[in-house]
Amino acid sequence: MPERAIDSGLIDRLGFLDPYLGGKTTRIGASVNWTQDGATPITALAYAHYYKFKLISNFTYFLDDPVHGDEFEQRDSRFVLGGKVDKRFAFDLGVPVELLVGAETRNDLIAPVGLYHSEFGQITSTVRQDRVDEESVGAFAEATIHPLSNVRVILGLRGDGYAFQVRSSIAANSGHATAGIVSPKAAIAWTPIKQVEVYANYGEGFHSNDGRGTTITINPQDGSPAGKVDALVKARGYEVGVRTRPIDGLTLTATYWSLHLNSELQYDGDQGETSPNGPSQRHGYELSSFYKPADWLTVDAQYTRSFARSTDLPPGQDHIVNALESVVSAGVVAKYQRASAAIRVRHFGPYPIIEDNSVRARPLTVVNARVGYDLGRIELAADLLNAFDAHDYEIEYYYVSRLAGEPLAGVADRHVKPIEPRQLRLSATVHL
Repeated sequence: MPERAIDSGLIDRLGFLDPYLGGKTTRIGASVNWTQDGATPITALAYAHYYKFKLISNFTYFLDDPVHGDEFEQRDSRFVLGGKVDKRFAFDLGVPVELLVGAETRNDLIAPVGLYHSEFGQITSTVRQDRVDEESVGAFAEATIHPLSNVRVILGLRGDGYAFQVRSSIAANSGHATAGIVSPKAAIAWTPIKQVEVYANYGEGFHSNDGRGTTITINPQDGSPAGKVDALVKARGYEVGVRTRPIDGLTLTATYWSLHLNSELQYDGDQGETSPNGPSQRHGYELSSFYKPADWLTVDAQYTRSFARSTDLPPGQDHIVNALESVVSAGVVAKYQRASAAIRVRHFGPYPIIEDNSVRARPLTVVNARVGYDLGRIELAADLLNAFDAHDYEIEYYYVSRLAGEPLAGVADRHVKPIEPRQLRLSATVHL
């Protein structure tokens, strides 16, 4: 909600402006796992699921259409079929070598996926509606080598291929696209003494963009020309760290990491168009501890700090919006016979919600608690969510919107989603 609507008393902190917003989603799935043990074990996985999604949103209210409003509906319906198989081998080439090879595939049959103008919760016109068939296949190999008793080296290589077939309600946005990418990786771990392990990792990967962006030529919102995006965008990451066990039951880990993305291209489903963003560089460190002072008690804590910048923008204008900068998490779990109790606190520090960092999200702290009892095949639990009834905001954006009666140009403001109030959730899990 626009924060000004809350501050002015137009709505309360948990209120809303458009009563027709909301949606529903359905997911039904099945999977089968198969394993053959032996000197060269094989594992196989096959899965299928059906997914359906409908959501009515309104982020800018009366900015684009002062008469009928900016409400819109998104729909997605798809069948997903996929599988994976891998096989392990062991060799002695003067040093022990373990080899893992495998392949996997996934097919998404999406019909339809659409964006529509709506008013009072009813569709008034179609922005775009598409049928998308997306197929992917990958093959990989990973070798684990032990050149010394206290050194482990991992070398890997993966290849992926994608194919997209788009049939759009806008004929010019229909088409076919293919893409492929190769991703190597390497890791080394050294244990100089029993209580200390030092490691370093390098890896390349990718993220895929929405298939509709690979064939788009016309912006469905206004008919202007639109540029196609790369289907697969390479990522490159590094990590170095140390893990130590100074006393029995205590593990401490410190890690420094760096990640470079060639592009943060993404499909903007709310606008029906592809939003190209430039390359980025992220880096940071993580500190974690895990302590088990007794068989019935576990304590853990983590702290992460990260920095994210767009590398094609000038300093001061290069902050990546909504990129978290600091997170603290800690928890305690106690178990006695069949009973258990846990409490966990999470804290998210401020982060930029505009590129020049002049507006930042406020911190969020939430505490959750849980008690459970295991009856064997049935497990009972009670969760107290947001135990101290914090009134923080769990999401903050900064953009222009317009409420009824405001200037046609709209008002730049924070748009917030408050954390849900304290609630008690009871559950029962049955193991067949």
